[in-house]
Amino acid sequence: PPTRPKYRLRRHDGQYRWFQATGVPRLGPSGEVQMWVGANADIHQQKQLVAELLEANETQAALADQAYATTKQVRQQRKTLFQVFMEVPVATSVVRSTDHRYEFANRTFLTSAGQPNLLGHTVAEVFPEFMAQSSILTPVKVLRTGQLYSARQVLVQLGTTAAPPPTKDT
Repeated sequence: PPTRPKYRLRRHDGQYRWFQATGVPRLGPSGEVQMWVGANADIHQQKQLVAELLEANETQAALADQAYATTKQVRQQRKTLFQVFMEVPVATSVVRSTDHRYEFANRTFLTSAGQPNLLGHTVAEVFPEFMAQSSILTPVKVLRTGQLYSARQVLVQLGTTAAPPPTKDT
């Protein structure tokens, strides 16, 4: 098999470049090496590219590790925040999207609403009487236009017996 040593040579201008030699011995009748037949190839750019790819790979791995650590930290902070909001003595809920779907509700809110399973349901499903009141129009307008709104009190009247939200099967 041919040998393929890699080595650096210094050019006349002082710059070093990588080369790879390939050589095969030419044997005489008695098995002794009479000469070597081979070639030298300038592999400097290839070596540089490999070094750059290795460095980029290490950088990418470091960034992936950093992203993983950050994601883990964010999840932990979100879990802590979730626990805080679950225990706060103020009724708190998060409603998202244009159909006003409950994404979060703490224990105080669930107890005061009398609805232990309202997550994933819309405000209209949970409190149909609320949708008939004009007070819902203001947050809808804020969501659509992005205009700021400030109020000290908004009267919302809910029925004393709220109907349970429909199941996901219906």
